[in-house]
Amino acid sequence: MKNCNYENFIEYLKENKVVNPWEYVADLAEKSGDYYDPSMNYVCKDDRSTICKYNLSQTRKSEHKFVTNVLPVPFEGNMFEAKIIIFTLNPGFVEEVNYTLYNLLNAEAQKQITDYHIQNLRLQCKEINSSDAVKFIGDRYWFNKTKELREIHGFKLSEIAIFQYLGYQSKEFYENRELKQLQSIEFTRLLIKYLVKNRTDDYCFVIARYESQWRNEFENLKLTNKLTDKIITLKNKRNTTLSKANIGDSWSIIERLKQQSE
Repeated sequence: MKNCNYENFIEYLKENKVVNPWEYVADLAEKSGDYYDPSMNYVCKDDRSTICKYNLSQTRKSEHKFVTNVLPVPFEGNMFEAKIIIFTLNPGFVEEVNYTLYNLLNAEAQKQITDYHIQNLRLQCKEINSSDAVKFIGDRYWFNKTKELREIHGFKLSEIAIFQYLGYQSKEFYENRELKQLQSIEFTRLLIKYLVKNRTDDYCFVIARYESQWRNEFENLKLTNKLTDKIITLKNKRNTTLSKANIGDSWSIIERLKQQSE
């Protein structure tokens, strides 16, 4: 694992002449200073034409449109060291939380939220849900969904990370073929491949949503054989709670990780 960290990944990107497309969005957020800014278009430069076309489609329902004036959340946590990496679909947008309540927070809480999301975009985050303000803006979703893992089985927030298939927020998701070609998703593929090929410690992937697509991604990246004893799927496809009951027969993987952490 010592060779798989943020610094070495940045070197890998430089050697391969690849840039993290989310750095552009992080720079916009640094300039704005706000997680939510009505004047901003928080979209990766190479994603903009596709996202714009998708949102402006005459047949697109409002609940399916991506909300681009709030910061996207393509990943959270320390991908290079987390023991449990959750794979899901895209961050859900809740207007009453992400707009209304955010504006009611004091300046310090807003700064904590903005800084946290910038760290994640730059892949420099060390711990998910690092403050009460961050839990609040995320509607405490993953904090609650990982409660049993933390409170009963002893895993720390720093040992959990999250991949979203699409980083942009929306009220509901509508599958579209063109979205799968987004440059930001290409970067996600590159990051996953790097992690699987370079991490020498033990970890697991928990597919919480969009299982068929994630499995296709792993297959296309030729990673399936390397993940034989590392993939967990949840029993209840409508419930993303990471509990012993919902993980079922794959709980032995969690036990293995727990024993290694002790």
